[in-house]
Amino acid sequence: MPVPRFPRFCFHERLSVAGNCRMCLVEVKGGPPKPQASCAMSVRDIRGGPNGELPEVFTNTPMVKKAREGVMEFLLINHPLDCPICDQGGECDLQDRAMAFGIDTSRYQEDKRAVEDKYIGPLVKTVMNRCIHCTRCVRFTTEVAGISELGLIGRGEDAEITTYLEQAMTSELQGNVVDLCPVGALTSKPFAFTARPWELNKTRSIDVMDAVGSAIRVDTRGREVMRILPRVNETINEEWISDKSRFIWDGLKTQRLDRPYVRRDGRLQPATWAEAFGAIKAAVGATSGDKIGAISGDLASVEEDVCPLRTGEVAGVGQSRLSPGWGGTRSVARPCKLPLQPDHCGHRPGRCAVDHRRQSALRGRHPQRPHPQALAPRQVPDRRDRRAG
Repeated sequence: MPVPRFPRFCFHERLSVAGNCRMCLVEVKGGPPKPQASCAMSVRDIRGGPNGELPEVFTNTPMVKKAREGVMEFLLINHPLDCPICDQGGECDLQDRAMAFGIDTSRYQEDKRAVEDKYIGPLVKTVMNRCIHCTRCVRFTTEVAGISELGLIGRGEDAEITTYLEQAMTSELQGNVVDLCPVGALTSKPFAFTARPWELNKTRSIDVMDAVGSAIRVDTRGREVMRILPRVNETINEEWISDKSRFIWDGLKTQRLDRPYVRRDGRLQPATWAEAFGAIKAAVGATSGDKIGAISGDLASVEEDVCPLRTGEVAGVGQSRLSPGWGGTRSVARPCKLPLQPDHCGHRPGRCAVDHRRQSALRGRHPQRPHPQALAPRQVPDRRDRRAG
């Protein structure tokens, strides 16, 4: 028996049920004489017949087909015909559902509504004329990312998805709304107008930007990496990745440092290697040895760890040793006499190795940004409360 196909836009397996799009309509024998949204309907909501007949759910009757065509027509009355210039083209759920469950003509002759594009940060591009108000992005930022910075304001034709004050989102998981958006309302700003999905070669890989080891897919065109997307891995990253992992490809060609820079008059200026090492020598020489420390990240090799040890010996650091650090790091050349335990300064273990220094060199790790996926609060309702369509 073939598995019935349930078209949907708002429903997602890892988010709470909203029931906004009304595309997953089914006909229930023994229920109300109208189509029902299957995502918001549980088995307990279905009643049997008067003589003990089992309830029946139909997914492909003429009533269901007509209802889905009507819903699709309503979704498209304000949706612009941007498919030739939309970055979602070729992988758009609205395109696929319109072809499979829609009609070939529209009876809507009035003017389409226009919505001003919102600024929500440098990573996510918004074209809000295409939004169909599925609220996937709102539920993701609230339930998974743990921030309440996106919301739906207004009523009816005036409804809009916005940050209200038009500020950039602060979550380091915000790039996942690009994957969640079923239309082209939220797309990747660095990837805009660079390639089409059918031009790219897909390669499965593992993320090395953090210690989580998220499952990713690297899309390339020729020898050039065009974008990085998450893969589903239930035991590690589910289907989310951090913004650092998603947008790190940009640094392979456009933001990679190819020369040293020295800060002069408050601005970074190009310099020679001799000038750069001279600036380092001047900064180290102007600081006493007991105020200098280095933190080596968990991605650094043993050979790289030797460099700060030798540098510490030359700079006159009073104590050079390897010791356990905070969050899986190794504190290299740690002359600080404060113990690696919470004390009067109120710091967490190992933070004193950073906070009590005037000059610090950090490699392979950011001291205040552990992987956001590991720290994001999970507020998703119990799986028993979710009703799949």
